[in-house]
Amino acid sequence: RRSGASTNSYALNAYWQPEESGWVPSVSVGWGINQNSTDNKLGGSPVTSQSWMVGLKWDDVFLKGNDMGFAFGQPTFATGLESCKNKKRVDDWEACGGTPFDGNYVFEWYYNFQVTDNITVTPALYYIQNYEGQNGRVGTNGQYTASNNVFGGLLKTTFKF
Repeated sequence: RRSGASTNSYALNAYWQPEESGWVPSVSVGWGINQNSTDNKLGGSPVTSQSWMVGLKWDDVFLKGNDMGFAFGQPTFATGLESCKNKKRVDDWEACGGTPFDGNYVFEWYYNFQVTDNITVTPALYYIQNYEGQNGRVGTNGQYTASNNVFGGLLKTTFKF
């Protein structure tokens, strides 16, 4: 049970778009940090977590009105553990030996077909590396051999009325 808990979150995002469509894409970047303070006596929950992303989007690819994009980054991942806040000695990675092995990477590619003024079809592919973060690790003595990855696709159709 948590009482007296609070979280402060901060983000920095930016976007840039070229004046004309072409080989130079528009660029979106973002970074966020969350700082958690709590009197949780059990420990182990994140004290600090972060996330970041970079997105690229090309307008009018192959045909006017069709867009293509690629994005990659890391969703929220722990960078500090509550159980490590007051440790004076670091014996191994599980007992506070630096950043937890909680990171995972996400990649996405899409192409946006403008079929008509009112219909858009968007196929997309994505890849998620180590989707369980630190929970997906395998082995002992600090080995990090997570192999829980996902590759998938989707097809989105948008109708505007």
